[in-house]
Amino acid sequence: MSVRASLDIGTNSVKLLVLELDQVGGFKVLADEAVVTGLGRGVARSGRLSEAGIEETMAALRTFVVRARALGAMGIRAAGTAALRDAVNRDEFLGRARAEFGLVVAVLSTDEEARLARAVALRELAGLGRDAVFFDVGGGSTELTWFRNGQAVEACSMPLGARVLTELAQVTQPVSADAARRTEEAVLRILGETAAGEQGAVLGKAAEGRPVVAGLGGTATTVVWLLRGERGEPRGDPHGAVVSAGELSHLCEKVGALPLEGVRALPNIDPARADVIYAGMAIIAGILQTYGAEDFHLIDRGLRWGLLLT
Repeated sequence: MSVRASLDIGTNSVKLLVLELDQVGGFKVLADEAVVTGLGRGVARSGRLSEAGIEETMAALRTFVVRARALGAMGIRAAGTAALRDAVNRDEFLGRARAEFGLVVAVLSTDEEARLARAVALRELAGLGRDAVFFDVGGGSTELTWFRNGQAVEACSMPLGARVLTELAQVTQPVSADAARRTEEAVLRILGETAAGEQGAVLGKAAEGRPVVAGLGGTATTVVWLLRGERGEPRGDPHGAVVSAGELSHLCEKVGALPLEGVRALPNIDPARADVIYAGMAIIAGILQTYGAEDFHLIDRGLRWGLLLT
């Protein structure tokens, strides 16, 4: 048995996963935690990580590194995504992470990020039984992977995540009709540009029936938790939940009508995610619309899992 840990340092949040692994590929989850730090806040406009974002993320790393080592992790695999790819001052962050915590943070290319997501998705794909589109809405980008007959046929990164879209479409709470229109138009435009010429663009039209759409990551998980909160249920394990397009549309309307404090007060939400969840849901809605899907399946196995299981 061995204990391994991973850190997913994203545009909006930092996630820790600690697994106890056996010799035949099985595992036991020792910790699976996330905290919203907003590392990429403002990067879309300024091209720089803000001091506040850096400090909040460093505080989260400090807590998570201590926790991982207390659980017996001999090594921690850390990776950064869109915010660290795009920020001109990323070396400042990377240097501090190494000096303060001994972390060597790999800044993943869009291709590397998609490959890891694809590897995790393949572990969960068994049993879906037909063509599928997987998405992972992050803060700075959205990863898309298309499958046919259980095999990945294409993967790409859409340069639009929940925080980036919030900033570019100037989304504030409550969401005005103009902001809602800007958000929808940006999502559908960039989805179209990203898919143009990709093998995956054909998948939704050529598949026998509609493809399965499955979501990974914190945005999709938050949707499941918010819907459970409406029913008076606790968060619980979101893995395997199914969300209909109608439920998502209802939730978008409800969240869009609330002031920011009202969103933060919703049952089961992480208050730090409140300012970007509307845009995140709009991205998911655009994906469902693009592929004519009636629902999406939640697979609670994101980049942090790929870092340890591939």
